[in-house]
Amino acid sequence: MPGITVGVGAVIHFASRPSLETNWLPQSLRKHTGQPMVCFDDGFEHGGMYTPPGYDPELTYGKDCITTGLIIINPMGLSPIPATIAHEWRHHWQYLENPRVFDGIWIPVYGQGDHMEMIVDYFSYQWHEFDALRFTMSQYSCDEDGDWLIACQKAKRGLFAPRIR
Repeated sequence: MPGITVGVGAVIHFASRPSLETNWLPQSLRKHTGQPMVCFDDGFEHGGMYTPPGYDPELTYGKDCITTGLIIINPMGLSPIPATIAHEWRHHWQYLENPRVFDGIWIPVYGQGDHMEMIVDYFSYQWHEFDALRFTMSQYSCDEDGDWLIACQKAKRGLFAPRIR
C-alpha cells in the first residue's frame, strides 16, 4: 500500500475504499450511515480517533472529509486494529445519530498516575467513550476491553457510581 511520510518516521496510509475496512461490521448497523474515510498512521499518538465530517482538512492529513468523517488508526497501538476500528466507527455512528450530543471531548488523563486508573477515568466519566467500549466488545471482543470494563465497574465512580435514591 503506498504511503506518504509525515514527520519523523510516521507513514500515513489511506484505505483505498473505507468499506473494505468496515465491511465486517453488521450491515444493519452500516446501512443508514455513510462510510468514513479510514487512515492508518503509525506515528499517531493514540490508538485511534474519529474526526467528524466538516473538520478542517489541515486536521485530517489534508484530506477533504467534509461529508464523510475520518477514522484514524495507529496500527502500532495497544488494541487490535479491528477493536479500534469498531470503537472509532461507533463514534461515527454517535455523531450521525445526534451531532449535538456527541461532543468528541475526552478527558486528558494520559501521563498522570497509574495506567489502569487513567483508563477507568477515561471510560467512567464520558458516556460516549463507555458506549464505544461496549459496542467494541459486542463486535470484536478482546481481553483488554474486558479488563477495562471490569475495572470501571469495580471503581464505582462516574457512570458506575452507586445511585442515590
